[in-house]
Amino acid sequence: MVWLLIGKCPTHLSCFCHSPPLPPYLDPFPYLSLSLSSNGAIYRFTTFQDDRHLYMLLEYVIGGELFSHLRKAGQFTNDMTRFYAAEIVLAIEYLHSKDIIYRDLKPENLLLDNSGHVKITDFGFAKRVEDR
Repeated sequence: MVWLLIGKCPTHLSCFCHSPPLPPYLDPFPYLSLSLSSNGAIYRFTTFQDDRHLYMLLEYVIGGELFSHLRKAGQFTNDMTRFYAAEIVLAIEYLHSKDIIYRDLKPENLLLDNSGHVKITDFGFAKRVEDR
């Protein structure tokens, strides 16, 4: 993993093995291309590939996984649970307003930013549903 600074926004470059390479017209994570960073989802700056790898330049979310914090605490207080539940509902509501169905909700896919707010990640199973 490579860490970069774009403007004032820290980012990280993730690399995934892909064999054979994806055709250029196929975006493997189309739903991350939306500007979602202020609305509860991790922001993807760009995606590119070479013969063997797919690279994604993503927003760096410093707080770690919600799952790690839950495991460390054992359980959350009622107030913490209400706060995280409200943040998740708001993020899902926003995705639904953009006709995106998020289908991989679990604590490991919820990251916390430097202010403790929830960011959804891993849009591999997300689906755009425009006719609803």
